[in-house]
Amino acid sequence: MTGPDPAVAAARLAVRDVLHEDRIIVAVSGGADSLALLAATIFEAASPRNRRSPHIIGVTVDHGLLLESV
Repeated sequence: MTGPDPAVAAARLAVRDVLHEDRIIVAVSGGADSLALLAATIFEAASPRNRRSPHIIGVTVDHGLLLESV
């Protein structure tokens, strides 16, 4: 198999459209989905095909769903 997993490729493609901003904030709860979104954003921002070099900011969000959160 060549290239990334189809789910990884889809996540990367999804974030390409927002990389026209100078600063991008990605809210991360620590779950696999939000970490994958952050990783895809960083990957695409660093890509040679991206003519801009946006500043990526990861912000931790605690939804308070677990007892350990309070």
